[in-house]
Formats: sequence, structure tokens, C-alpha cells
Amino acid sequence: MTQVISFLNLAQGGGKTTSVVNLATALKRRGHSVLAVDLNADEELLHRIRLPNPGRAARPDRTAKILLTLEGWHLMPGGASVPLLHARIKQRLTSRPGYYDELASMFDAYDYVLVDCSTTERAVVIEALALTNTVIVPLDSEAVTFHDSLDRIADLIATGNVMNPELEFGGVFLAHYSPRFRRAREMLTTVLEVLGPVNCFSAYLTESAEIRQAERRRTSVIADAPTSQAAHAFYRLAEQLTNAAEPSTKMPLLMMMPGRAKLDVGTLADEPFASPIIDVAPAADATPVYNENTAPNWRERAESSADLNQAVRYAVLGLVEQPDSADALEVFETCLIERIETVRYAELDRLVELGNFVGENGLDHYAAQLFRRATELNPAHAGAWAGLARVTQVDEERVFALEQCLGLDRGMTAAEAPAPARRRNVYGFVSMQPA
Repeated sequence: MTQVISFLNLAQGGGKTTSVVNLATALKRRGHSVLAVDLNADEELLHRIRLPNPGRAARPDRTAKILLTLEGWHLMPGGASVPLLHARIKQRLTSRPGYYDELASMFDAYDYVLVDCSTTERAVVIEALALTNTVIVPLDSEAVTFHDSLDRIADLIATGNVMNPELEFGGVFLAHYSPRFRRAREMLTTVLEVLGPVNCFSAYLTESAEIRQAERRRTSVIADAPTSQAAHAFYRLAEQLTNAAEPSTKMPLLMMMPGRAKLDVGTLADEPFASPIIDVAPAADATPVYNENTAPNWRERAESSADLNQAVRYAVLGLVEQPDSADALEVFETCLIERIETVRYAELDRLVELGNFVGENGLDHYAAQLFRRATELNPAHAGAWAGLARVTQVDEERVFALEQCLGLDRGMTAAEAPAPARRRNVYGFVSMQPA
């Protein structure tokens, strides 16, 4: 049965198109047939991907209603989808006899249909919601018009429920979120106030140079940087949407401390990537978050885990749970040192992911050590340099790491350029000239 998922956000630059492109690739790589539908008249989704073009004689037909992308999933541009939705609106208002719903029949051929909703045409969005099973709201904490669009989003979802009683609100996907910045935490708090106690997917994106690079190359971050944290987030989101893993139905309770947050580990399963953090000040009579009788013993799990990467993750959770505990700090540092000293080259990507996890929990000093070790193992690993630039407190090291990222980016761009041809000049020497 086809699952139609609409990404709805009325703020410009809210992360809809980025989410659709990368989720489509993630679902395709999980073996599903996927159709992405663009509802924007300027066809922004078409400008963010590449189409197969093996030669001049076999160029793709851009006037077709459905196009095959280079990454294997199909795309319906706005020039095809918007007129079909207008026809559905006209049919609903006039009740023409013998009407054939061409759009719904196209959807039936796919396992998943991802709809990139328009930010301007309200009637088109409402009609799309009538065909939708699940609506997801991607949020970008840097979107300028974010707060102004929340009430309209709630109104659109309510209207969609009238037309389609089976419409479900899948939840909120944080397409750009950083728990350390107050604006991001205020944004998520506002979401919960306006939309109510909604699901918030445990997969979320932070500031990512890999995504910006993938956008410049008109590809998904999964294809461009398959081992990056951003690629992992979209793989995780695909798992949750295909019911391989359930989304988080409860946000963690928090007590903010200087430079670090306590979270209610009772709301977390054995999940290596914890849910995002909300800056919520506790009431004066609030009970402590940590409860020895109900919370998992992360230190014991860290000490007993045979997987060193998982042991470090458990130790991080134990330290976040009890930030003032000398025992928790000792266990964490012991696991971290053992991980750094015994890491092999084949584990480099997992080491970078571990560094991202440690840094996301406010332990930048320790995350920098993991990234430094990763750059020693492979000086050409862009993800390790990017992580080091993000967490290091040394200005000279940050500048050097950013320079390494730029240098690697130029090298990858040069590698994609056509190879120069070898030609002999009049003196018999071989010269390198463009083909």
C-alpha cells in the first residue's frame, strides 16, 4: 500500500526540499520505490537533483510528468503536479461526471510518495493533504519566518483533517537544530506550545557542511558523504518512517546547568543518538530528573560492553546523568582512552560518528581528541576535520581544520572535472591541455 508523506512548512528555507531529497535516497537504498512530488511553481526540487544524461541523443525529457533521477527515485516537477491538483480542486467543486483521478493513479505505483509542499498556494497544499497519509513538519531554527508560520501550519493540518479524516500528524523533524543555541531551544518550545505534545523524531540535523556541499553538487548528502552524521540522520528517519523503529513520542525532561544539560534517561531506550534538548527551566518544587531506582545504570553498561564505541556512548550518558560524579567521569575517561588507543583504520568512520555524539552532549574537549585521532589515521577525512573545527577551543587549530576542509573540497571538485588530454607540442614535449 502506498504511503504518502507530505512535508509541510510555510517558512522559506524550512528544510522541506532538503528533507525530501535525502529521505527519497534513503528509502530507495532500503529497496523501496519512491516518488518525490514538487508543489512549488518554481520547481526548486528539480533544480536540486541531477537527471541521467548519458549523451546528447538520450537526454531526458524534462516535459514529462515523471522523471528518473540519477539516484534512482522518480520526481514529479511542479509543472506537472500543480495542474493535476488544480484539476482535483475543480472536480471537487463542480462534481464533474466521469472524472479520472490521474494523480492518485500515479501514486499507486510507488511504495512511498514524498510531497514537498508549497509555501504560498494554500488551496494546492490542502488538496495534497487530502491524498496524504502522514504529514511531517521539518523545522529550521534559522528560518526567519518560523514563528509566523506555526499558527498557519496548525490551521492547515486542521483543515486537512476535515477533508481527510485518516490524515495523521507524523511529527516534527528537526532539519537544522543545535541544542546549544537559545534560539533553537526557544523554537522547539514554541512548537510544543502551538502544536501540542507532538512526536519529535530522534533523528535530527545539526549545522552540516556536508549538506551544503551536497546542495552545491545537486545530489543527496547520502550519496555525497555517506558516512557523515547528516547521512546517518536521514537513514535513521527512513527507518522510523518504515516502522523499523518507532519515533520518539516523548521529549526528554531537562534541568539546564551551566554548559551542560541533564536529561531524563528514563525516556531513552538503548539508542546511541539521544533526542534533542529543550531548554526548560524546572519549577521550584520540581523533582530531580535523576532517579536511581528507575534510571538505567549507564556506568555498569559501559564497563560491561564489549563494543568500545558503545561503551563510550553509555559512559557519556552516565556523565550527562550525573555531571558531578567523579566515578562517572573516571569511567568515561577510561573508556575514551581505551577507544583512542585501540582504534584501527577500518573503524575510522565509526570514530568520527562517536566524536559527533560526544560533542553533541557538550563534551567538546573530549570530542576534539577523537577527531584529532581520526585525522592522524586519515588526513584526507573531511568529516574528521569538520568535526574538529566545530568543537576545538583553539583558534589556530580551528582555522587549520577549516583550511583542510576547503582543500579537500577543492580536491574532490577537481577530481570530478574532465581529465586533461596529453598532446605533443612542436618541440616534442608532452603538454597537458584541456580536452
